[in-house]
Amino acid sequence: MRQRHHLLSRRLIALITASLLLCAVHPALAEEPSSKELSAPLSANGELLLWTFADKIILPGGNLELEQTLNQELLPNERQLAPVGGDSFSFANRNYRWGAIQLVDGYYSLVHDEPSGGKPLDYSSAYLYCTLNSETAQQVTMLLRSDDSPKVYLNGQLVFSKYVERGVEQEQDAVPLSLKKGVNQLLVRVDNYVGGAGFHSRLIGPDGLPAKGLQSVIHCQPKVQAWAYKNSRNLLTAYAKIPQLAEEPFEAFFGARIQRTMTLLESSTPSRRNKVKILFYGQSIVAEGWHKEIIGQLEQRYPYAIIEVENRAIGGHTAPVLVRTAAQDLYPFYPDLVVFHVYNGVESGELERIFHNIRKYTTAEILTFSHHYTRTPRDIEPEESQYYKYLAQKYDCEFVDVYEQWGRYLQQHNMQPGDLLGDFIHHNTKGYLLISQMIMKHFKFNSLFPAGWYDQIKTYEARRFFEEKQDEIQFSGDGWKSKGHGWGVVGSQPGDRLKLDFVGNRVDVVLPPRSNDQTFGSATVLIDGQVPTGIPSVYVATRSSKDNNNSRPAIKRITLGDNAIEEEWTFRITGVDADYKNFSYEVIGSVTGHDGVGDKRSPFTSNSGRIRLAPQDLSPFNGPRKPIDQLIGFEVKWKVLPLAVDTWQPHPTEDPAIENATTLVQGLPNGPHRLEIILNGDGIVPIKALRVYEPPLK
Repeated sequence: MRQRHHLLSRRLIALITASLLLCAVHPALAEEPSSKELSAPLSANGELLLWTFADKIILPGGNLELEQTLNQELLPNERQLAPVGGDSFSFANRNYRWGAIQLVDGYYSLVHDEPSGGKPLDYSSAYLYCTLNSETAQQVTMLLRSDDSPKVYLNGQLVFSKYVERGVEQEQDAVPLSLKKGVNQLLVRVDNYVGGAGFHSRLIGPDGLPAKGLQSVIHCQPKVQAWAYKNSRNLLTAYAKIPQLAEEPFEAFFGARIQRTMTLLESSTPSRRNKVKILFYGQSIVAEGWHKEIIGQLEQRYPYAIIEVENRAIGGHTAPVLVRTAAQDLYPFYPDLVVFHVYNGVESGELERIFHNIRKYTTAEILTFSHHYTRTPRDIEPEESQYYKYLAQKYDCEFVDVYEQWGRYLQQHNMQPGDLLGDFIHHNTKGYLLISQMIMKHFKFNSLFPAGWYDQIKTYEARRFFEEKQDEIQFSGDGWKSKGHGWGVVGSQPGDRLKLDFVGNRVDVVLPPRSNDQTFGSATVLIDGQVPTGIPSVYVATRSSKDNNNSRPAIKRITLGDNAIEEEWTFRITGVDADYKNFSYEVIGSVTGHDGVGDKRSPFTSNSGRIRLAPQDLSPFNGPRKPIDQLIGFEVKWKVLPLAVDTWQPHPTEDPAIENATTLVQGLPNGPHRLEIILNGDGIVPIKALRVYEPPLK
């Protein structure tokens, strides 16, 4: 018996020993740690990519006292939150769970139905948390975008809070952060009110460059993985699967009216990389972000083209308002292609005026599209969509009949309008994907379509003067020489002159591709016998800075007088009436100086005559009323710039595959002019060609 007991004891000891050894050899069988650490450096642009998050936390009181709710802590002691991915919590009789997210481009959006599934939730909040591990104590700035109100804590201290109703657009707020060496706790809360919700941030140093020596770190339960959230160009398909679009009638003719753009894209090669400028313009539907899907596909399809993209759409600006902002936003940009859509302005005429002005002030091609279905049918969608057909035909635009296609798509797949929307009118991910696919079908090259831009954008080769009997370009002086293939024409003597009589509103000069290892001289530019900066129409005002709610331009249109000069301007609030219906202001130019005072109720012309403002264009205040003492002193900034050079200094061609072109003058009255280029004699000046732009309408 004692022997048997001893034998059992020996077996038990051996079993325990084997188990301990097995755990040592196989750590998975040992006791798991309570959490694991995940880390990631900032992106090349300084974006924060790794977060612990919880979203769709319902705001108490719904749409009541939203600003008061933001100013309060939602979760108990929220400033001290240090969540672990995978942990659960309860709030207001609902259960939530902290997740972990790995972003691709720093952008987190509930519009895209992820990461928590379903639609964005109105009147809800999201938290994002990470620790910033800093190699040194340093000052950085968080450039922040949010939809809607953001709130930022650093190391348990509130460093930023802003009540605002807006979409995620360009970087909207700059939040200073004082980081200590080592671990810094960063918590961001975003309150969403109606429709989509989103957040984007990046960190920059005092030099304006991406911050250095930083890593974002989160902690998760051992089995929790950081969900890869790829909200970047051409990645919407990772979130939404939609039935394939059916082929449309006459689809073979899609793209017929944007063939200049498509030819530039299609003909780009490693040795000839064409530049293409595309502007997206409209209101919130265009501002949503689906344009990134289109540009991503174009970049993949045409890897050698250099595509410059701007989205200057402004949420809430219908055609009667957008026609005002277009003077700063659209025509001076002078794109190759405008993708345009907006609501309203049919009966009052502003919608057509925008189309007319694009044709009057630029040579841009236009792609426009009709409205999609809203959650509840309205008369405006079918009626205005028909008018878009009329305008597209009248102004020779590529037309995407979104309304007709949307209706057929819903019917074919037994869907409701709300299945493609995040709120009453704005798209969810599936809607993004659908509208981008409808528009993308029209980006087609077809050599059978007439492109017909030769009569609007004319290229005058410089060597023709020396090799043909007659030519539009005329040279005078003894220093001009035709240098043969790859060099064009080169001038060297002071007073050597080039003359071109042309019709149009813009002239570019193109350098030869082999001008990559030279130091060049300069030349004086004259238009109709005077320097270009002496012509009033070449001056433009930039888009003004945003209103006090940081959502839209504070001044819709800034009209310039005939004596404009290059300088920066400040519009400063000096008083606000007790009923908030009127305010007073002063205007100051960086060169002109103090230039007058005005008020909201009256048209304003500055003392110098250089600035004119209309009452309907002044919107410095937006959103909930703030105390008057917080409004006085609010400033709006803009610049006045000439789209012209008086002295042209050629710069060497850095890449022979990329055309080296400089705009000498833009914004001339669209008519006959004479260009003269007169060499200053301080070095050789090479010229391959001159390119003249003549918009189709006068």
